[in-house]
Amino acid sequence: MNRSGDPGRGARSSAGTFCEVGMRVTRLFGLLAALLLLPAAVLAEDAFSDGRRLFEAGSYAAAAARLAQAAGEQPDNLDAAFYLGRAAFEAGDYETAVMAFERILIMEPDARRVKLELGKAYLRLGAREIAREYFRSVLATNPPPPVWRQIQEFIDAIDAAGQRHRFNGFLTVGLLHDDNVGAVPGVTDVRVDRPKRKVRLADDTEADIGLHAAAVLTHLYRPPGTPYAWKSTLATYNNLYDAQTDYDLNALAVSTGVVRQDDRTLWELQGTVGQFALSGDRYLGVLGANLRHSRFLSRHLQLNLDLSLQDRTYYQNGARNAFNWGVNVNPVLTAGRNRVSLNLQREGENADAGHYDYRRSAVELRYDRQLPFDLAAFASVRHQRTNYREEEPLFARERTDRCEALTVGVSKVLWSSADRRRNLTGLVSFTHTDNDSSLDLYTYEKDVFLTSLTLAF
Repeated sequence: MNRSGDPGRGARSSAGTFCEVGMRVTRLFGLLAALLLLPAAVLAEDAFSDGRRLFEAGSYAAAAARLAQAAGEQPDNLDAAFYLGRAAFEAGDYETAVMAFERILIMEPDARRVKLELGKAYLRLGAREIAREYFRSVLATNPPPPVWRQIQEFIDAIDAAGQRHRFNGFLTVGLLHDDNVGAVPGVTDVRVDRPKRKVRLADDTEADIGLHAAAVLTHLYRPPGTPYAWKSTLATYNNLYDAQTDYDLNALAVSTGVVRQDDRTLWELQGTVGQFALSGDRYLGVLGANLRHSRFLSRHLQLNLDLSLQDRTYYQNGARNAFNWGVNVNPVLTAGRNRVSLNLQREGENADAGHYDYRRSAVELRYDRQLPFDLAAFASVRHQRTNYREEEPLFARERTDRCEALTVGVSKVLWSSADRRRNLTGLVSFTHTDNDSSLDLYTYEKDVFLTSLTLAF
């Protein structure tokens, strides 16, 4: 019963209540949607901040993972896409870098910096012509001189890679001073066991100055459209002394073989023929093969592996004719202006006469530092141990040598061509060698100073 006497009042009241409830529900859903979307935006912003911080700290793989999350949650965040491309590039994931930069160009077709980064990524993928087009499109915008020079270097590198025939090499000429040319022992009395007696040696360390000359010429033939090439190298090494001409050394070697190279790896299989002369007479002939593999494990770390097999002919002592093998593991770490190289070597020689057989192990650590004004400094230490497998006939004892060597030096680029493909570098170095042997005859010390000029082309 309607006590108000108005029959429509109840209906209006019910309708108003229904509308009010509907408005409250709508506001509630809007609030819930905002609450749901807010964490996603915050998380995306956190992922971008984390990714950028990791990128600036040099943790590129971790940065790429966080930036990929940010770019996925905020597709319109071009900064996240750009840093994703940069991080992926530095981490060696060039496909992801290309996709990130291409995504930006869809929304900003004239982004000059993005085109430059995209060209670099395509170049690393081996798509040289695509990279060239992006580089040329940036050059058309008249970029600042430093950027123009960088792009021109990329284009020159693309042009050089497309050449079928390429030559490069170097020529080094220098003067050296060796205070113990013949590695004379540091003792004057040497005990001989067969027959037992002492032999007195002249106390003469044979110091001398000499001319040092070395040259390498390499030819590379690469058919178009293939990662394979044929590489041939001619090398010579010479030390010519002023007075101690008995120790003049001349070496000539030729190697040739197949090469396979891509953006991150290099394989070389080379055959080698070499001749060594001592004081003008043939001393050693070498016929062998060498397998080399280089791989970039990361942007800063490279690993080199070498395996060599040689048949050696000693012309003046047939008993020394031997089969020689060697293994070398060489990780190289580069960080900014610093370079650290570690050489781990193992070598063996099986000679016709057993007392010439040996096994040799060596460890060498080298540090290079780039300095201002085109200067560079380096230092290396080397420890080498050689064990001969049978007794020396004259000494009735096995021979073991331990050799320590320290080298320090400084170099400077004196001239460089505009494209930096040719340069002239001066070098000054000092090497101290201390060889301690179980047989006094082979114990010696020596110091060598070297000054040289190297023309690389």
